[in-house]
Amino acid sequence: MCKKIITFILSVVMVSANAQTVGDMFMSMPDSLFPYLTQEQRVELVKLKQVDTSTSAVLRSVFNCSVSLDSLEAACMTVNIDSTMTVEMARLATVSGDSLYCLLQTVSAPERETVASIYNKVWEKVSDVDWTDVPLLNRPDTMSDKEFANRTSLIEFRMVEARLENADTIVLKLNVPMLSSEDKRLLQDILVQRRMRWDGEKYRIDTLQ
Repeated sequence: MCKKIITFILSVVMVSANAQTVGDMFMSMPDSLFPYLTQEQRVELVKLKQVDTSTSAVLRSVFNCSVSLDSLEAACMTVNIDSTMTVEMARLATVSGDSLYCLLQTVSAPERETVASIYNKVWEKVSDVDWTDVPLLNRPDTMSDKEFANRTSLIEFRMVEARLENADTIVLKLNVPMLSSEDKRLLQDILVQRRMRWDGEKYRIDTLQ
């Protein structure tokens, strides 16, 4: 029994040692994934936020735009580049005991749209987060199939916006560009948000919502 306890404690220590914070990962991020700041500037931005956690840390980028570190925790963070792009990162625990990191990049063009990928701690891409089959439309019980089909037909472009609810949960919503205000109003009754939760291996649709 004593040997098992010691083995468990050692495994916890090893996992903790291998689990880099998202701040550490941001500072070591390749320039190809975040070209707005040099590595020295990313280090400076994190240090500024750590000194004063009550306000956003802000620097001017190499492209002369504003880079704002708005939230920084051990397991998740949010960076905004002007009003055109948001970058979020989450640290993910795995069944193997190591950590992976999910990077969400949301661009406003013209509606907000997100791509997300998962990396290991040396910034090798492990996979992309696929929400192609996540149902973001729902027919209310009071709506006929014909009316639901008519409203669904208004959608020409499917732009999915994602954000971190916490380190393990992504919230998804569907944005519908190039529609009139009246058409967007008609869609409000059928658009729904969904959550995907990390289960230690991949993000899966939350069936309890």
